[in-house]
Amino acid sequence: LQEGDFHDMMAKKAQYFLNKIRLDFIIDTTNLDENFAKKLQLKTGTTIEKINEAINLIKKAQDPYAAVMKEDLMRMNQLLDEILKN
Repeated sequence: LQEGDFHDMMAKKAQYFLNKIRLDFIIDTTNLDENFAKKLQLKTGTTIEKINEAINLIKKAQDPYAAVMKEDLMRMNQLLDEILKN
């Protein structure tokens, strides 16, 4: 965090989150599409809007050319924590 490599931190957080989804909820994370979002919504009870926002941030984290800001990392952390707590 002190080095300011928010992109790397977001990518690692996304990877951890997707692995946890695979293990805890037995949901395929190969395609982060509408079908994935619906399954995750059913299993967690999180709103589809929050899930879609989280998916967009995960995709941004996975894009090596995306410009990532500290606010993106903070928002992604908040959303992923909310999803996993449900």
